[in-house]
Amino acid sequence: IGYLGYRLRRRHLAEIARSIASAAAKDPDWRADVLRQRVADVFEQFQEAWSGGDAKALEPLLTEEYRKRMVLELAVLAAEHRRNAVRNPRIRGIAMTHAVDAEDNRSDTFTAEIRARAEDVLIDVRTGRELYVDRTPFTEYWTFRREDGAWQLDRIRQSTESPDLRESAIEEFAQTHGFFYDPDFGWLMMPNEGFLFRKSNFKTSDINNHVIGYHRGKVVEFYTYRANPESRRRDRGMVVAQAVLPKAYHDIVIRQRTWWSRFSSPRGLRRVTLESPEFNRRFAVWTHPLDQANSFELLHPTFMEKLSGLAFSVDVEVIGNFLYLATAARGGAAQFEEMLVVLNWAFDEMEK
Repeated sequence: IGYLGYRLRRRHLAEIARSIASAAAKDPDWRADVLRQRVADVFEQFQEAWSGGDAKALEPLLTEEYRKRMVLELAVLAAEHRRNAVRNPRIRGIAMTHAVDAEDNRSDTFTAEIRARAEDVLIDVRTGRELYVDRTPFTEYWTFRREDGAWQLDRIRQSTESPDLRESAIEEFAQTHGFFYDPDFGWLMMPNEGFLFRKSNFKTSDINNHVIGYHRGKVVEFYTYRANPESRRRDRGMVVAQAVLPKAYHDIVIRQRTWWSRFSSPRGLRRVTLESPEFNRRFAVWTHPLDQANSFELLHPTFMEKLSGLAFSVDVEVIGNFLYLATAARGGAAQFEEMLVVLNWAFDEMEK
């Protein structure tokens, strides 16, 4: 089976090479050496700009659409006080795996398989602490398109991305709202602070069906999260909606009240009782000692009544510049739409 796979790959790469040679006979920009050099140059410049969080330096390398996505991801990393440094990147091999020479040059595209090594480091810029380091050799698929007469990077796909994780309905949700979608997202922007993500681990936790975009002037994300997919105890995880806020908080947690609420509290937070007996019967609130819970916008009766009227339970946490809404209910794309509605309710209250 392995030998057959090797033969099929060799045959496929030879077909792509012939297609590129045919295109180069009419257009020198299709020359194989030109494409390889462009891939190598963009790879090196991209890693340097990304490592420095420099969106401006990324601009001349990317298509307009991919540039929007990278700006969003860098904005989330900045709000999380993180930097993703890719140290000593080295290309071990480049192979062209796809090429389309269209009648209209603006539709020309090719994909390069890049085998490389690097030290991939996630850094907390506040302390300089390395949150996670990955030295595993990797393979990525870099797709380029012609834009304004130049080959520009349009997408990076990991070889480890599982096609089984792709959900077309969630992808359609992203497209409908002008967001970007990744079926298998990994650990790069995984939350690791607060009560809801207290069990997160960069090595074992998992984010999939990741959606990111702008909504009502804020960077928003939607995804499915599991703290430990390999656990023997079934971890169904959560559906999470989050937004980057202009104002920072220490930590505020709001949960629909359960029988254990009176006995269990998030570590480092204190239980707060509000003036409304009905509110205290339905919800439990914990805050950091430096947060003023009584003035917190989301404790407004309008928002809390809407929250309690949902068919599923939603936990709320605001920590740093992030608002998190999380539910254990799993309903595919419909759940993402419902979480967007809840996010809109929250925005309504916070903008009053």
